[in-house]
Amino acid sequence: MERHWIGQVCNAVMTVAMICATFVGEALADDWPMLGRDGTRNGVSTEIGAPTHWSVENHEKNHVARESRGIRWSAPLGSETHSSPVVSDGLVWIGTNNTQPGIPTGEPYHSVLKCFRVEDGKQVHEYVSPKLGTRTQDAGWTGLGSSPLIEGDRLWLTTNRSEVLCWDIGPLIRGEGTPRELWKLDLIKTFDISPHVPLMGPARPCSIGASWNDRIFVTTNNGVGEDRNSVPKPDSANLVCLNKNTGEVFWKDSSPGSNILLTQLSSPTVATIRGQAQVIVPQSDGWVRAFEPMTGEKLWEFDINTKESILRYFGGRNSLLGNAVVYEDRVYVASGRDVEQGGGPGRLVCIDPTKRGDVSAELAVNAEGQILPHRRKQAVDTKVGEKAIANPNSALVWEFVKCGNEFEDEMHVTISSVAIAKGLVIAPDFEGLVHCLDAKTGRRFWSYDTKAAIWASPLIVDDKVYITDEDGDVSIFSLSADPNAAGRKLNGQIQPLAEIAMHDSINSSPVFANGVLYIARRNRLFAIDVGKDHLDPELTSGYWPQWRGPNRDNISSEKGLLKEWPESGPLLKWRVEGIGEGISSLSIAEGIVLTVGYVDGEEYAIALLQSTGELLWSTRIGAAVNENPLMRLLSQRSPTIDGERAYFVAASGELVCLAYRDGREQWRKNYVADFGGKKGYWGYCDYPLIDGEKLICTPGGASDTIVALHKETGAVLWKSAHPEGDSAAYAAMVV
Repeated sequence: MERHWIGQVCNAVMTVAMICATFVGEALADDWPMLGRDGTRNGVSTEIGAPTHWSVENHEKNHVARESRGIRWSAPLGSETHSSPVVSDGLVWIGTNNTQPGIPTGEPYHSVLKCFRVEDGKQVHEYVSPKLGTRTQDAGWTGLGSSPLIEGDRLWLTTNRSEVLCWDIGPLIRGEGTPRELWKLDLIKTFDISPHVPLMGPARPCSIGASWNDRIFVTTNNGVGEDRNSVPKPDSANLVCLNKNTGEVFWKDSSPGSNILLTQLSSPTVATIRGQAQVIVPQSDGWVRAFEPMTGEKLWEFDINTKESILRYFGGRNSLLGNAVVYEDRVYVASGRDVEQGGGPGRLVCIDPTKRGDVSAELAVNAEGQILPHRRKQAVDTKVGEKAIANPNSALVWEFVKCGNEFEDEMHVTISSVAIAKGLVIAPDFEGLVHCLDAKTGRRFWSYDTKAAIWASPLIVDDKVYITDEDGDVSIFSLSADPNAAGRKLNGQIQPLAEIAMHDSINSSPVFANGVLYIARRNRLFAIDVGKDHLDPELTSGYWPQWRGPNRDNISSEKGLLKEWPESGPLLKWRVEGIGEGISSLSIAEGIVLTVGYVDGEEYAIALLQSTGELLWSTRIGAAVNENPLMRLLSQRSPTIDGERAYFVAASGELVCLAYRDGREQWRKNYVADFGGKKGYWGYCDYPLIDGEKLICTPGGASDTIVALHKETGAVLWKSAHPEGDSAAYAAMVV
């Protein structure tokens, strides 16, 4: 997709030319051992330091090509990948198929589970699961769409053949051998199911939920027949509880019965809510149900569809394809539809799971007011006097269907799950929209149109949101209810802080584990780690973190400047236009170039990638000041870089501390409002000075002529008053 630049609307331009790459700070170590990270299925990492810029240009040709940046390693997969990676004990597991693009094998498609080393991407194991039966039982080409569950040295997996496997992977973890099968359960033979897989996908059999008291919970993929209008095995199990150590069956449930709309594609969510453990499953008749894990007793059920909706091939009653997400004792789930049926209106709901029984928003009753049994095609027929009435036992906290009349204001069907952190719900839909909502009220704060189908669930890490789409783009936003803070603005519309092309479809969800971001393209898995150890040393030179260099003496310690330039001039590495008007000098550290520019009457901090000039982020720091154009030379306000923070002074007197990696505001002071400052005749032009923990700056004025602030918090450490109350001038302090 086309990259938009913040300064395209600006008549004047600032142009710069330079060189190289970047990295993130250390992250807290944490595995990602199952789909959704833990039993709540909420794809939120506890770590920090996720990358916000990298490149995969020509990576598969050269493995670590010069054009690639921030890639620890990449590894080939099959021709289609719909599984999401899991990471545990130094190993990465992911499902795919058995073919390589452009390389005919002469064999039918089979499903494959691959395992790679986190350290270097070397493949250490591969399990091939042959295709099952007819194309409606196993499409084949879509490969293994489930993700394994890993606990210590045990791995559980549901295969394309409707089998549950349990392996001892201890030998592989220790580097002593291959996994050892402990038990296998054939769901078709054991429970007499009729599996169904949509030909176009998503082909995602059950990803086993987190275990509870030596129990695991598996959905069976029981579905409709080839005609899609009948359910061959209506009495067969749709959810089963197994002993995780032996495969013994503890209990089973067949709740959807003959009302299955397509097939069971959602996976169980396992969470304890106000002391009650619950197994929560969005099921194939459009109902979400919760079960007591020990006995299988049904605790509650909720119909995602309105009672008057009618089952049609395109539109009408919807199924459930994403997983339920638990956050702060609430359940969040959205309606979906398989890819063959296209898009359409959807519904995102927040449910109170402490209620019991039928907790739908509506009840279906006949003309006499008696409760009607569940029906597959339509819950109520108004032509015979049936109707929907409000349910006094409803557990609906809120719903989001639409909040306006525009395409971007509507929740469409989805095959994704939501992700929730800091009270914000990030909800993608299959039409390509990303919605940000209040987790408590359902108020929609903003939306963004990727203009491509979204197959995957979001990832939230370090207050950043990662969205992947079918075009192969990764869109990155800040986790914020404020659209001005969540992304950039272009022509009044929100844009991602960064948009990175992976150059092929992405159908699986990204994960972040132990400081590494894993993204699976259709045919390749990437481990993205923009730490110092994975940068080309040739691209990391250059340290000019403030006005006039490291010591403010305009002296560089670097060597190798040409003594003579070629007749045609030095080689131009890159040129950037459209980042605003201004004459601010540049500050450079660890592969990032910082400067300041005016855009549409506002002043922005600008960050560029040193190697290519790519815009990394831009953050508003203040309003423009009407300066005398003859005196603009006084406004060379270079940023000051210190560790993970950068400090900017706007001409209006705003002192702003930003996170160096992604431009998020850390704190802000106003020279006039906070310190009674007195600006110079031409506006403020200060160069904040770092001295230990102190950030020293010059607001001017009678009381706080010079102040020292704590560089991390902005707290005042000391003040110095000049007796005459002079205004701030245009020189830089030195130690």
